Amino acid sequence: MALIESCEKFTVGYNLIDTDHRELVDHLNRLYAAVAANAGLEEQCKLFDAFISSAAKHFQREEALMQQMGYSGFDKHKVEHDMLLDEVRELQVRFNSGSIALTDSLFDYLSEWLNFHTVTTDKKLADAVAGANK
Repeated sequence: MALIESCEKFTVGYNLIDTDHRELVDHLNRLYAAVAANAGLEEQCKLFDAFISSAAKHFQREEALMQQMGYSGFDKHKVEHDMLLDEVRELQVRFNSGSIALTDSLFDYLSEWLNFHTVTTDKKLADAVAGANK
């Protein structure tokens, strides 16, 4: 079973962002499935790294888009990106050291954060891009 059954709620109407969101959901679901199946630590570490790398690349693409268009919400949006990356990288360090396990509450947090960020902050960006392309 996947953590996130449908990517539809992560759609904002801008193809670049929507494609990235589907990729992030896919990485998160793969990690969740590996943990649920008691996959080895090496596999879980690899999948956690892939999720974080995917998130970082997505954030970089969004930030480049925002800068290119002179988006007024850039600073606030970037702060959200930086906060999540800092949090998940710290969790990754703790996970890799064996001091924490990947739990349902962590997956719930990541899923909820992705949902909130998508329907609020990313949707505003997608709307601004659509308005700028008219």
